Amino acid sequence: MRVMIALFFLLALGGCAGASVANRSLPSEFTYNFTVPNKTKLELWKNAQDSFAVAYPDSRLVFRVMDEQGGMLIGKASARWSNSEHVCYTEYHILFSAMDNQARLQFKILEGVPPESNCYEWPWPSKNGYDEIVRSFDSLSKNLGVALSRNSMPGK
Repeated sequence: MRVMIALFFLLALGGCAGASVANRSLPSEFTYNFTVPNKTKLELWKNAQDSFAVAYPDSRLVFRVMDEQGGMLIGKASARWSNSEHVCYTEYHILFSAMDNQARLQFKILEGVPPESNCYEWPWPSKNGYDEIVRSFDSLSKNLGVALSRNSMPGK
């Protein structure tokens, strides 16, 4: 019986660990650099725009600056994460910039509670939420890297 009680408390404490706020000294900015030989700034920008249109179905609302000539896309989006009670959201800035043969993607997690979040008491994600957000950034970066290397579609 004691073993059952001890196990219950260990599980309960483990569940609470993920529900605590992530350490604010963890990085809030993430940068991914890409080297793509033989690609112009314009080709990289167009490939990135196509990739973001898949990643963000409302990409025209996400990206407030779409500077084709400057090779930049600047926007703001929300990452979904969950705690034990609710589905929560945390906003982040996105910056994509391209030069011939190179590109950079940056994310910055923003403090605060966006309107679509049900987690009013969570201006910063939980530890598990933070980990979910970082995994989504890594996934977006990986997909962007594949898209940047693709040949541009004719007529685009």
